[in-house]
Amino acid sequence: MARVDEPHLARYAVANLDRSKLAEMSARLREPLREELVAVLSSVPASWAVSDRELEAVGFFLERRAPAVAERLDEIGGRS
Repeated sequence: MARVDEPHLARYAVANLDRSKLAEMSARLREPLREELVAVLSSVPASWAVSDRELEAVGFFLERRAPAVAERLDEIGGRS
């Protein structure tokens, strides 16, 4: 929880990334994600050694970070 809002900035060259794809990903991250995340996390096989609580933490982390990641994609793509 202490680091969920900590940005992880790109450490690779971003100059040649496809700006239209960045915009698509940014827009996608701004859409409601919960149902999709639940579907994906629910499909993790029971044979994997992961608890429901751990899967819930992953879902929370992804949903919480999505808006900030979208903002960074817009900045990389020159849309801010």
